[in-house]
Amino acid sequence: MLDWHRIETVLLDMDGTLLDLRFDSQFWLKHLPTHFAAHHGLEPTVAQARLEALFDVSRRKLEFYCLDWWSEQTGLDIVRLKDDLVHLIEYRRNAREFLAAVRQSGRRAVIVTNAHRASLDLKHRHTGIIDLVDAVESAHDHRLPKEEERFWSTVHQRLRFDPAKTLLVDDNIDALTAAEAFGIAHLLAVAEPDSGGERLESARYRALEDFALLQPIAPLAREAC
Repeated sequence: MLDWHRIETVLLDMDGTLLDLRFDSQFWLKHLPTHFAAHHGLEPTVAQARLEALFDVSRRKLEFYCLDWWSEQTGLDIVRLKDDLVHLIEYRRNAREFLAAVRQSGRRAVIVTNAHRASLDLKHRHTGIIDLVDAVESAHDHRLPKEEERFWSTVHQRLRFDPAKTLLVDDNIDALTAAEAFGIAHLLAVAEPDSGGERLESARYRALEDFALLQPIAPLAREAC
């Protein structure tokens, strides 16, 4: 799918790309509504409507991904609640092997995520994912969501990568669009972010089925001194 001779840096989303989105889907769509209703003594339909209103006002904003904001809005300890479903945290097919191959090839592997740092810590405790990459760039560190072109500009300032020689793999179409507008040349969507959910359809970006399809990875050519 890729000409690896044209790629030096690999940027990867975490949830729905490297990790199965099933954990997050179950938490936000089922686990949280159940506890929100019980905590406030609400009928399930009323609780769901209130949460959907919060989703609508925060979507595409940093608050949408901020666990502190959600705790304030719901009156629940969101981080603690996530612990209930940690058995669902797992890598997508061949993702771990792909990360190893990227680094073995001499390229940088960097996680670029909208995930809150508390969520990153939770995922790392159960997968060791941060140890498999060279850096992690969270939207919360930049105070900008990935859906904004300015996020990619600030990440570029920190990492100093060449956009023309950079690959981004992400299940967020809006994030891919913002990255493309910034100038990142190689872009892949994810066909099945959630192993228990619907496929992601994109007419604009090629969709990756399995990380095994991106291998083998040619070694990064180094310029002679």
